[in-house]
Amino acid sequence: MANSLRGLGLLLFGLVLGVIIGVWWVAPRLNGTVIRFESATNPTTSPSALPTFSITPDPSATTTIAATTTPSLAASATSQASPTTSPTIQVTDSLTSSGDLKLDVLLAVNRERQKTDCVALVFEPRLQRIAQAHADDMAQHQKIDHVSSDGRTYSERLEQAGYQFIRRGENISAWFATPEEVVAQWMDEPVDGPHRANITNCAYRHVGIGLAYAEDRPYWVLDMAEPKP
Repeated sequence: MANSLRGLGLLLFGLVLGVIIGVWWVAPRLNGTVIRFESATNPTTSPSALPTFSITPDPSATTTIAATTTPSLAASATSQASPTTSPTIQVTDSLTSSGDLKLDVLLAVNRERQKTDCVALVFEPRLQRIAQAHADDMAQHQKIDHVSSDGRTYSERLEQAGYQFIRRGENISAWFATPEEVVAQWMDEPVDGPHRANITNCAYRHVGIGLAYAEDRPYWVLDMAEPKP
C-alpha cells in the first residue's frame, strides 16, 4: 500500500513538472508568434510603410521634363528656319557662282589672282567684244589658235578696236565644260607657264571673256590687258 502511494505521488509530481516545463518551453514561442503577427498587422506601422511603397509620379518631374525638351525642340526648329541663314547662303553663292559662265570664269580667275595679291580684273567693253568675236571665229572653224581666221593677232585686234595697251595676254582653250575646269587647266602649269603667268600678272587691269560652241564643244577666250595711262 505504501509503495502504491509513493508511486502515485511520483507520477503526479512528474505530471506537474511536465506541465511546468511544457508551459515554460511553449509559452515564449507562442508569445513570439503572436508578437510577429501583431507587428505585421499592427496599424501603427502600416501608415509609414504604405506611403513608402505606393509612391506616385511627381507632377513636378513631368513638368520639368516638358520644360526641358519642349524649348530645345523649339529652339532647334527656330535655328533651322531662321531667316538669318538664307542671306548668308545667298551671299556665298553670289561670290562663287553667278549662273553666267563668263562671269564665273572671271570669278575663278580673280580668286587665283587674289592668292598672289593681284588686283581683281574688271570687264572692259572693247576687250569683251574682241574676246567673244575670237571665240565665235574658233568655234566656226573648229580650231584653237591665237591668230584669227583672217590672219589678225590679238595685238592687232586690240589696235583695231582702239584699245591702247602697255601689256596684253590671251588664254584660249576648248573641251572644258565649266569655268572652274578651264581655269584649273590654265593654272596647271609651272609658275612661269604662259597661261598661268597671264592670270597672275598683276599689271593687267582689264579683261574680256568669250565663249562659243561647236557641236557642244566649248571654245574659251580670256583676253587681258594693261591700258596706257
